[in-house]
Amino acid sequence: MSLDDWFILSSTLFFLFITAVYLILFFENRGQALSDPAPKRFPLVSVVIPAFNEEDTIAGTIRSVLALDYPKKIEVLVVDDGSTDRTAVLAKQFKGVLVFSKPNGGKGSALNHGIRKAKGELVATVDADSFVRPDALRQMMGYFADERVGAVSSSILVHEPRNILQGIQFVEYIGMNYIRKNNDFLDSLFVTPGPLSVFRKSALIKVGLFDEHALSEDMEVALKLLTNGYRIKHSVNALVSSVSPHSFWELFKQRIRWYRGALMNGRKYAFLFFNPAYRNLGLFVFPINFIIFGILAVLLTRGAVITLGGIPLAWDKLVHLLALKGTSQASYVGSLLNPIYFATIGNFFLVVSLAFFIAYFSVSFSLSREKFRWVYVPFLVLYLTVWNILIGLAFFVGLFRELGGVSRKW
Repeated sequence: MSLDDWFILSSTLFFLFITAVYLILFFENRGQALSDPAPKRFPLVSVVIPAFNEEDTIAGTIRSVLALDYPKKIEVLVVDDGSTDRTAVLAKQFKGVLVFSKPNGGKGSALNHGIRKAKGELVATVDADSFVRPDALRQMMGYFADERVGAVSSSILVHEPRNILQGIQFVEYIGMNYIRKNNDFLDSLFVTPGPLSVFRKSALIKVGLFDEHALSEDMEVALKLLTNGYRIKHSVNALVSSVSPHSFWELFKQRIRWYRGALMNGRKYAFLFFNPAYRNLGLFVFPINFIIFGILAVLLTRGAVITLGGIPLAWDKLVHLLALKGTSQASYVGSLLNPIYFATIGNFFLVVSLAFFIAYFSVSFSLSREKFRWVYVPFLVLYLTVWNILIGLAFFVGLFRELGGVSRKW
């Protein structure tokens, strides 16, 4: 076997191992995975909505927050971070909603401004382009009975997907919810997503609030909480839908920001890598995410070369098949269907990988309370193929921008 073959084989085994670990972990904890603990009390919650040029969605976001089914009145604070559109004007139309305007300082700055003004024992952060389900907040409260819990994350869905890109993101987000719940079981959930997360305010203050210079502030604050001894839980039943990028360029910019932010946090929290003091987080969850980035980067380079060279080869095979007549054609097709033809290491792992992939998404859809429909199949295929090229490209660009010291914006 060539070096290239060994790399593909070892990468495949690595991904199969990770998938198997998460599937086993999920089924071992299935009872906990599908339900959230019942709340013992309902403390005052302050909802902070940071906003920058969100005039198209801010009203819908506020309406969804005001419609939350929560036994106590919640405090709602909108922080307009130097918007140049009508975001603040629209937010001020809602009675009882506190609106603060400040010079543009980034999302972390807007969040911290709202948290400092908040009166609640708990602080929920909601992106200004997200829409929370009425029972979402109630579903998350039971976890805070444990004083060690510093934050609880929600399950995110794509809001009204309308094109192919949003359809792919729809299945991707559903898979992310499954991964977050498994990381919760490992006490290693290192992201508190912007669309909806709830924090114990005292914990945020203790760790120094959000890092105002971080691109992925939701990841940075989670790592800060975990490394200070707090736990982060995930509620599968607290659902929130978020507007996802609808064009390739918007999506590409979003992913560059995500992966560049991840690299920044990887550098800041480098002490976690393979550090037994942080148990599952240091020995398993945190390192494998960066190993996956590295593998995808190599596969991207390799895949581009193979794809460009493989198109003519595939065409030649098709022409060859169509040129065969009668029994020759049937014989050729029969050879392709022969089990011995597929009895190679590569094809064996391909079949196993597909089986694991089907199991992974079957569980993910059930966890997100979404019924699987055949219309999702093309999106899943694209997610398995083209999507990884996009991720690899975004990672490369994010890496080069970070190394080059390009300015950071939210």
